[in-house]
Amino acid sequence: MTEERDIVKFALPFTAGISTAWLLKVTGTGFSSICIPIFLILGLSLMMSGKFRFLPRPAQWSVLYSSVFLTGMISFTAAFHTDLSSVEVRSFGKVFYDSVNNAIESLPFRKDETAALLKALITGNRTALTPELSEAFRKSGASHILALSGMHLGIVYGLMTKMISPIGNSRTAQIIRSITMISACWFYTLATGSGESMTRAFLFILLHESASILNRKTSLRQILYASLIIQLTIDPLAIRSVSFQLSYAAMAGIAHIHPHLSRFWPQDGRNLFRRIWESASLSISCQITTGPLAWLYFRSFPHHFLLANLIAAPLTGVIITSALVLLAINTIGLCPQILVNLIELSVSLMTGALKTIASM
Repeated sequence: MTEERDIVKFALPFTAGISTAWLLKVTGTGFSSICIPIFLILGLSLMMSGKFRFLPRPAQWSVLYSSVFLTGMISFTAAFHTDLSSVEVRSFGKVFYDSVNNAIESLPFRKDETAALLKALITGNRTALTPELSEAFRKSGASHILALSGMHLGIVYGLMTKMISPIGNSRTAQIIRSITMISACWFYTLATGSGESMTRAFLFILLHESASILNRKTSLRQILYASLIIQLTIDPLAIRSVSFQLSYAAMAGIAHIHPHLSRFWPQDGRNLFRRIWESASLSISCQITTGPLAWLYFRSFPHHFLLANLIAAPLTGVIITSALVLLAINTIGLCPQILVNLIELSVSLMTGALKTIASM
């Protein structure tokens, strides 16, 4: 708990500093370029002086928070003036990206909609989606399913965990498993473009598995704020990304709100209604924290988001898992019709349900 509080004490003022510098740039204020160096020098001078440790505890924390806040402002300002985001960098995962899209195209689906949705869910390629289907996802409140995020990487992570489970649970096996998971998720993140939400999801896995290798316990909140610090340190300009903001807002809801909502239904093993409430409370928790941002940017709020996510989330897991298994088997020349039919049925159920909900 102490470590968790310490991480929060640094993550929040650092993020606030970066956000403040961004807002100053947006409004055209020159305050950051003139005053930040002055305040930073004053803050560091006070921290390094011999008298700092004799200050009252509140004053010490005030100086520390101010310094971290100003460091965040400096980080954003420096990154802003050296922004290389316009430079096109060809990912070494491009070959993998193209080959997966081509492999999906070659599968014997009867409807073009199936292949188009699979490409969107697995590689993030939404070019083949019809405007009608994209609008159905948006209006129903399930548009986040089309954006590669922690849910997609989590499905890949879960599938790979089961695949390598036969190696056992010895200490050596655990280390091998963690390194394998980190490497595979890192490659998948790179191959799909390393978007802000995917990077956040990868950092979660990296921190979790690293703690496992070091045999240390971590909480979701520790990982959340540690990931926030790392990602903004590497790329302070990520704060401008809507997907970055929505991704961390969703995780903040899961970390801080979901545990309270989850307790409303008593723990009773594998009870079906308990599992439904667990899924519903996750969706509600995310919507509470992402709803204001969605309204701010898109001026919309899906009224039936809970129903849409209760239907779409489990079907997405079935579709992605089945598709990845089918693609793997297809590489050796096999294409089980039962998997093809399962994927097509799941896609039809999900798209049909979302279109109906969007029209309500």
